[in-house]
Amino acid sequence: MSPATWTSLGEEYQQIFTEVMEECSISERELSREMDAEAIDQLEEQGMTVTYPDKQEFIDKAAELHEEWEVEYDDIITRVRELGVSE
Repeated sequence: MSPATWTSLGEEYQQIFTEVMEECSISERELSREMDAEAIDQLEEQGMTVTYPDKQEFIDKAAELHEEWEVEYDDIITRVRELGVSE
């Protein structure tokens, strides 16, 4: 949506759009995870070996960046941490 169109909606409609998009985003991620799992199952059934990397080193290095960026991006970093994503 163009900035001009967004601005023309008014605060009430912007809030509605924002809430709906957040809900849709969550639903899309859930559907994507389900589709990924199905695809992996199909590939394994066909003989593919699926491996999963150890993410701890990446998580540790990203923590250093989080600390560095926390001053500028505090609310985003906080939201990322609240997700507690371990997959």
